[in-house]
Order: sequence, then C-alpha cells, then structure tokens
Amino acid sequence: MTGTLFLLGFIALIPVACQAPPPGDPDSYEARVADGLVNEAHSAYERRDLASAAILTRQGLDAATTAGYPRGRARALRLLAMVERRPEPLAEAIAISEALGDTRALDLARVAMAEIALANGQDEFALEQANLAADAVARWDGRQQRSGAGARALHLAGKALQRLDRPAEAASRYRQARLQLSLLSDDELVRLRKDLAMGLGDVQAALGDHIGAFKRHSEASSLSRQLGDLRDEVAAVLALSRDSTALGRPEDAATQAERAVRLALDGGDLPLARGAADAARRALQDLDQGPDSSRWIRLDAWLLEVALDHG
Repeated sequence: MTGTLFLLGFIALIPVACQAPPPGDPDSYEARVADGLVNEAHSAYERRDLASAAILTRQGLDAATTAGYPRGRARALRLLAMVERRPEPLAEAIAISEALGDTRALDLARVAMAEIALANGQDEFALEQANLAADAVARWDGRQQRSGAGARALHLAGKALQRLDRPAEAASRYRQARLQLSLLSDDELVRLRKDLAMGLGDVQAALGDHIGAFKRHSEASSLSRQLGDLRDEVAAVLALSRDSTALGRPEDAATQAERAVRLALDGGDLPLARGAADAARRALQDLDQGPDSSRWIRLDAWLLEVALDHG
C-alpha cells in the first residue's frame, strides 16, 4: 500500500460528523478503573508484551464504555490501534476526541498514526504525521507532558528518516528528542531513552562518527540491562563490536561479540546466541583466529552446552 493510499484508506474510516457525547465523570469509580486498566496496558505495551497489552486495553475499553466515559474510550482505542497496528480503532478515537474538542488527544492520535504507519512500512507517511505531531505538541502548556509526547513524536520522525536513508536528518531528530527528555527525570521514559540512544548510535555509525556511535551504543546497552531487555542488550553489544571494528580495535570487537553470545546464552535464548556467535566468529577471523583457535572452540562449547541443556 502506498503512502497516499494508506492516508486515503485511513481518512475513509473517520465519520464525517460525530455528535458530541456526554463527557462522563472522570472521577467516578468506573472511570478510574478504566484509566487504571489502560495505564497497565500501556506499561505492557512499553515492555513489548503485546498479548497482555491487548487484553488489558480491551478490558479498559469495555470499562470506559460501561462507565459512559468517552475520553477514556478514546484513549483505549488509541492504544488498541498501536497494539494491533491497524488504523480502525484510531479512526473511532479521533471521531470521539474531535466531538469532545480534545485537541491534545488529536495530537496524540497523530503520534499513534505515525507509529502505525511505521509498523506497516509507510515511512513517508509516518514522517509526515510525526513532524505534524511534534509541531503541535510543542505548543502545549505543561513542560512534563509536552516533553514526553514531543520526544515520542521526534523519535518516530527520526526512525522514519533512518529508514528512508537520511541519516543526518535522523540524527538531528534523535538529538532533539533527547533534548526534550533531558527536561524530565532520568527514571522517566527509560525505554524511549534506550531506543533513542540505539537509533542515534546507528545513524552516527552510518555517518562515520564511530566514537559517538560507541558512546550511544554503550548507553543503549546499559539502559537495556536496566530494563531487563535481553534482545536489545545483545543488539547493543553487537553494535559495540561493529563500532570497535570500525575504530580499528579488532580485539575489542571480538571481546564484545563474545560477550553478546554469553549474554544470550545466560538468558536462555539459544537462537539469539547463535546469531551473536556468527558475529563473534567473523570478529575472531579478523584476528586470524579460525576454527582451530581456543576461542573459537570455546564458543562452540558454550553453544553445545546450552543446546544439550535445552534438549
């Protein structure tokens, strides 16, 4: 589907007019239950636990509907669209928010639209929506909410630019997003901080700034460990191995790759370990250490041990 068709298909889903529903009581017990369920769903989504996020979001949606709480319903629909990576729930959320005159929710819908577009390979459309969202959010009052939503929009713009092979522009957007997050405490939006560090490191490497890339990939590795995200930590450590190769440090490159293998094995992810082992073998070959070397043999022994443990 082209970006134009994606946009036209999305617009066709939005009702031409929607009578404003009663706003409901956001302080009622039922509304607070709905908000709590959607908050839990959002946490699950941030952890990439999409199965739990989908269940919790639908529970929150049902609770908001039962409570007669349209703002909560719109919020749940917006998250459901991101979880399921399809625009239909988002179209309904936009219609509700428009009827309520909730301009912030409409700005957040653009952020969601950019994320859905990226998930469906519509990078140009995602870039357009992310830029529009970033511009809109910049006009919000309230530094904390503005910084978080703005950083998300800028991150999506950077990711789209990265996919479009425009690394210099992507780096600029990633840096702007990091600047937004600098206004928040370090323990807020840690996963977004990690994604930004990894993205910026990747585009710095593409631009030939391998020292900068190493610093950002180190940051991404540390944040991934903090989050308990094994796959992202292994990806960051393998990026450090590539950075070391680019910096003319082949021994460090091999050590980092071996570290990635060990991390994956200790985490019980044998397929991930095998992928990291391929990178480690290439790094060892750069050191003229082939299949007969002790390090290569040790690597194979690690893989065999875990394979036997897993049957």
